[in-house]
Amino acid sequence: GEDFTPPPDPAAPPLRFNELQDYLLCVGTLELRKNQSLLLNAYRILLERDAGPLPKLVMCGRDGYANNNLKAQVENDHELRDLVVIIEDASDAEIEDLFRRCRFSLFPAVYEGWGLPLAESLRLGRPCICSDTSSMREIAPDLTIFASPHSALEWVDWIGRLLGDDAALAHLAARVASEYTPTNWSNTAKDIMRAIQQRSGIQ
Repeated sequence: GEDFTPPPDPAAPPLRFNELQDYLLCVGTLELRKNQSLLLNAYRILLERDAGPLPKLVMCGRDGYANNNLKAQVENDHELRDLVVIIEDASDAEIEDLFRRCRFSLFPAVYEGWGLPLAESLRLGRPCICSDTSSMREIAPDLTIFASPHSALEWVDWIGRLLGDDAALAHLAARVASEYTPTNWSNTAKDIMRAIQQRSGIQ
């Protein structure tokens, strides 16, 4: 289920990160399975190709296991350090705000039981380039752009296409906003019960 957004809290602190105005967003724990290093390599290739001004790449997630030293990679790369922003302490409300304001999102995970950042991006009206693997194909295949989690060049091509065609990006965003239907917990429970009944022969 995706119906988890809490009601507004008038006592909540003001949202941070408003200074980020032109960016792509990747949300997920900073770890090997989430595959954020592929995005760093894709940005390196885009820079080598002189693909024009690039939006910032915002990676939002807590430090996790086997994270490929992502922060060290960024800090020690003179071309990436001004382009890549790592946020480790965003609240749920701030993550939702970051999704709403990004050009589009990126989710290169190698494997997911359920690709929640993809579902959240679509729920908030933002297109997503996502790994063509595991559960990600189940969420909204007609509204998602897929690329191999093992090919930085595929991500380079898709990122370049969307950045270079404002009309195509706007059209996709409009489709996402009008056509995506979030999965709520009630429907999730019904799907589970239906699967159990089919497996057991219960009517």
